[in-house]
Amino acid sequence: EYQNPSFQNWLKYRGISKEVAKAAGAFFGGVTISYTDERGVNKSYKVMDRVMFPILDENDKVVNLEMRYPFTGQESKKFKESIRKVLYPKKSSTNLLYEYKHLDKHKKLYILEGLMDCLAFRSLTGLENTSTIFGAMITKHQLELLNEFDSICYVYNNDAAGIQSVKELRDNYKGNMSVLKPADNYDDVGEMAIAGFKEVDNWLKTEKKF
Repeated sequence: EYQNPSFQNWLKYRGISKEVAKAAGAFFGGVTISYTDERGVNKSYKVMDRVMFPILDENDKVVNLEMRYPFTGQESKKFKESIRKVLYPKKSSTNLLYEYKHLDKHKKLYILEGLMDCLAFRSLTGLENTSTIFGAMITKHQLELLNEFDSICYVYNNDAAGIQSVKELRDNYKGNMSVLKPADNYDDVGEMAIAGFKEVDNWLKTEKKF
């Protein structure tokens, strides 16, 4: 499946290495999603031709799936607007820390907002002790988990929501905290990877204690 042209082109466009994608358990294809609606009726639907990322809970059980349309930057604006770029199964939740069970609590943990930012960061830097909170809003449960780590570096998105989440962490995280802003005029690390950003070592040196 890693030889699939759509998958290869998407990885190349996103700046995510094959090694990082494989370690994340990514695959390309289709899935059938089953769920129970509000009336207790069992239903199912299919999602086809997407890049899939399994999301595991604290017990290493798959509890969610991030499904990405394989855009490569060549599509028209009209087409992009007609396709939802990311899907999650109905009735799913991302109230967790990505790959929590495999993170080292005594090493600095790099936290990013989105899963694509996290995988882009791993590809750019080679740093593996990284995770994501799946958005700018940090939940109470995620804060509880983050407070189990000695130190964190929050690689936030350069927008109002990202800056607000920095303040949220500052007020609730009890360990050693630092922050890292996306380089230059990029909004997030995903954009940096797409652009083929090269000055990674210099960028990492801009990390600041908070």
